[in-house]
Amino acid sequence: MQLLSTGFSEIGPVRRKNEDAILDWREQGLFAVIDGMGGHKHGRMAAHTLCRALALFRRQSSIEGSVTMILRNISEANERIYQLSNGQSGATACILLLQDDMVHVLWAGDTRAYLLRNRALTQLTTDHANAHSNTVTRAIGIAPTIDMAQYSAPASSRDSYILATDGLYRAVSDERIKRVMCQYPMAAAAQMLKNRALTNGTRDNYSALFVRVG
Repeated sequence: MQLLSTGFSEIGPVRRKNEDAILDWREQGLFAVIDGMGGHKHGRMAAHTLCRALALFRRQSSIEGSVTMILRNISEANERIYQLSNGQSGATACILLLQDDMVHVLWAGDTRAYLLRNRALTQLTTDHANAHSNTVTRAIGIAPTIDMAQYSAPASSRDSYILATDGLYRAVSDERIKRVMCQYPMAAAAQMLKNRALTNGTRDNYSALFVRVG
């Protein structure tokens, strides 16, 4: 499975530090966008602890084995974040694995995954957040254990996947994301969406990964 990818992680115009992290690992077919929570110091710690744990991943002979390894790495990161912050910080995350012509998505919180197929944009994840207050109801590191939501489906040639923190999708509508992704090459589209979030006045760090199946 040939993969193309690009992405960004930006501090934005308001925050003093970037508490997001991304992992773009085409060789292993593993991609992650992470949004740290809990203030400047603790949020950054949580995001980078999870990112480092995911970087220990090695593709297994089956996608089931690979998913098991990812879950183990997430669990270890969850325990460490919880111990370091006593549950006062955490991270939302969306993780994408492409292997054996399949896509597997794992997530906690309101970091999202989208599929662009045949010019239609579909959100693959469901936000773990209170609809009225936008309070995150599930995140890595805020409790002793974590239950990751999961999605699995066949992947097709020319599919595009977008992983994004709320700093991007709250500033740029799904319709705009779809239109830009359909009209421009992936790298140019990513740059345009990054600029659009800034122009639209995003109030948070904003990060995204764009992955295309060749």
